[in-house]
Amino acid sequence: MIAKIKPQSFQSAVAGYSAKHIAAAIGCSVPTAYDWRSGRRQPPKWLHDRYLEDIRNHPQIQKP
Repeated sequence: MIAKIKPQSFQSAVAGYSAKHIAAAIGCSVPTAYDWRSGRRQPPKWLHDRYLEDIRNHPQIQKP
């Protein structure tokens, strides 16, 4: 039996990064990054993977 892995929500994926680091990696505003971290808003679903990759690979960000 193969268990399906539930995809991680965007909010939980970015929770380990500060809003300042998210904004620097993606180029969004800091208030927008705060909204993404809190779950109040999120980017379009088709951009989730790209943004997460950009956040994880940004040189100024220390990985959690």
